[in-house]
Amino acid sequence: MSSKLSKLLRSPVVLAYAGLTDEELMAKIQQGSLSAYEALYNRYEVSVWNFMRVKISDEQARLDLAQDVFLKLFNSASLFKTDQAFRPWFWAMIRNVIIDHFKRKDALSSSMIKEEIQDDQINENQLFNDPTFDLLVQKNHSEAVENCFNHLTDSQKEVLSLQLFSGLSLQQIADQVKIKPGAVKSLLFRGKDSLMKCLERCT
Repeated sequence: MSSKLSKLLRSPVVLAYAGLTDEELMAKIQQGSLSAYEALYNRYEVSVWNFMRVKISDEQARLDLAQDVFLKLFNSASLFKTDQAFRPWFWAMIRNVIIDHFKRKDALSSSMIKEEIQDDQINENQLFNDPTFDLLVQKNHSEAVENCFNHLTDSQKEVLSLQLFSGLSLQQIADQVKIKPGAVKSLLFRGKDSLMKCLERCT
């Protein structure tokens, strides 16, 4: 991020919007508030970038797509209904930007491979609140995490990256990728297990 933009995002005007919800910020963006847009950018910049890191291998492509996401957010603000939840709407937009990128490269179809694996015995709370897994990811360098992510299946990478960076619930992830919640749980369980084993070998 440029020093000029960093200074702008720390300005008193932008900071004054920091306490507003995402939906309240979107309502102000629809009214033409650039400060509200900058506050929302500041709120999601890191999570969007981290998501891009595990989805896109080329750094310049990551930068371009991250810019595309936030430009699309601004240009599509009028389409957002302020009585709906912002986060699922925004992450659907992010996924569509990435899917469009790969479709242009002829490397990914527009829909995720549907692994209809059911395992309702997997505890959702353990999948979404796993301090051992979180600590292991934090301990490793980003390069190691990226390399280990690349060993996962496309479906595992899809749901695990959403779980790690988007803040979406199990049901919201299932809605995003259009598979059943039980299949999401199974993919998360297997993906986390594979990622942990890989990271443990790196430590």
